[in-house]
Amino acid sequence: MGSWNSTLGAIVNFRRLTAQDAIVSVGDCKQPIDPPNSISFYQHKNFGGKRCNVQVRKGCQPICPDLDHQASSAEGDAGCVHVYEKPNCEGYVGELTDLKVALMAFYSNFKWTTYQDKISSISDCSNRTVSFFEHKHYKGKRCDFNKVNGCQQMCPDLDKKASSVRGDISCIRGYDDANCTSFLGRIYFPRPPPYITTYAHRFIGPPNNFKNTFLQDTISSFRSCETAAGVNFPFSRPLGGFPWVH
Repeated sequence: MGSWNSTLGAIVNFRRLTAQDAIVSVGDCKQPIDPPNSISFYQHKNFGGKRCNVQVRKGCQPICPDLDHQASSAEGDAGCVHVYEKPNCEGYVGELTDLKVALMAFYSNFKWTTYQDKISSISDCSNRTVSFFEHKHYKGKRCDFNKVNGCQQMCPDLDKKASSVRGDISCIRGYDDANCTSFLGRIYFPRPPPYITTYAHRFIGPPNNFKNTFLQDTISSFRSCETAAGVNFPFSRPLGGFPWVH
């Protein structure tokens, strides 16, 4: 969050500073400060045990050998990290997002999640891939997106004709119009199998078959659910609680 020393003088008001209502613990300046855009994995829940800090850069990066397949919690200031169960970034496990903005508490214990004892390597989120298909179960014509960045328009052949989708990403938002307006709903891709939600996050079914869902023959564009593309409205100050993303 920051550093202070006696040469800076007294700070009599934290208002308009990131420290306002945010300080949980302090340490002396002998402790190393993690580099920006990094993530720290821990051996035990609640950020205990052995620790491995990895700075998120382009490309694949293995985590520390002594925490390979042993991480039980994570925290940091990285906006988005893809995690994999193999050291060469194969075997996609999922996405850790917004560690700095309110979601750290959700990664304090990997138990009962797909991340527990699974993580071997990480990558940044620049290479998100999504593929739509003409027919259910990923068959027929396909429309591939190798980098999901901003609003993506569906391929003309599959505009409002897609019947299934899969991706190397946590979540996308589908839209009825080509310019990412007329929001339809979110499609999540966690491991185990993904599911589709409506505005109320009601379970509908896996995206290998859009039949009988609001997505059948409706999607004309989509974008990632990452909060960098939206606005966070936290329930408590500062940036506390679960963020509602729109």
